[in-house]
Amino acid sequence: MKSIRFPQSACLFGVARCDVTPPVGIYHRMWGAATHDRATGVHRPLTATAMAALDDQHAGLASGLSTAVTRAAQLLAISVLPLAAGIAGIDRVGGEAFSEGFARAMWIGAAVMSAGGIIACATIRGPLQPDRRAV
Repeated sequence: MKSIRFPQSACLFGVARCDVTPPVGIYHRMWGAATHDRATGVHRPLTATAMAALDDQHAGLASGLSTAVTRAAQLLAISVLPLAAGIAGIDRVGGEAFSEGFARAMWIGAAVMSAGGIIACATIRGPLQPDRRAV
């Protein structure tokens, strides 16, 4: 994995992506609504993305915490954002009221994301450590 050094940061973070597309000719009869036994081509490549933010010994804890925080944020956004944008009582998707509420919801989302970035930049501190993962 390539590494970029930022001496002013105390974060260790990495992202990797690889192609995991099954080969043409693989047996796939039980996958979905297949009408033939063997794959004859690739519709879209399948990729896997992995993140590394902590040492290997903390990988399980980090994965579980990341999943829990992600799920909680999704549930909170799905339940609170329509109320805040004023589209909670609308019966159908479409129309002027929905369009105005949707635009408002996007602005609220942008503001929350920006606030999160500013808070992260202001509060993440720690001793500078050499990059142990650099190649």
